[in-house]
Amino acid sequence: VGIAVAQIRAAVTMLLPRLKFATDVHPDDASSQFPVGVIRTITAAAAEAVRNSKRHAGPDATVVVSAHAVAGNLRVEIADNGAGFDVSALPGDRMGVLGSIRGRMDQLAGAEAEIISVIGRGTVVRLSWTAPS
Repeated sequence: VGIAVAQIRAAVTMLLPRLKFATDVHPDDASSQFPVGVIRTITAAAAEAVRNSKRHAGPDATVVVSAHAVAGNLRVEIADNGAGFDVSALPGDRMGVLGSIRGRMDQLAGAEAEIISVIGRGTVVRLSWTAPS
C-alpha cells in the first residue's frame, strides 16, 4: 500500500476503528509518490468526513472508506448508511463540511470534494486530486 493510502487509513481508523477500509492501489506505477500537501489535505478532509459520520450518522450506521491511488490521481470515498442531511440547507457556520472538507479541498490545485446525502439513506463524500498536466 502506498504511503498516501497508509496515512489515510491510519487517520480514519484511529477515529472509528470499526469502519471498513478498502484500497485499490496500483503498485506498478508511482502511486505512492504524491506531494506531501496533497496527502495532508486529503487525509484531513477524509478524517473530518469520518468524524461527521461518527457524530451524525447514528449509532447503527456503517462507514466504509475506500481509497484508489494511481500515478497522478488519488481518490478517497467515505460513505455511510446513516441519517443523511440536506446538503443545500447547511448553515454557514457548519465548519465541518464547509471548512474542513470543501474548504480544504478548494485550496488544493487539482482537488475536488463532492458531498451527496439523502435524508434517511446516508452520505457519501468523494475527495479527489489529479496532478496538474
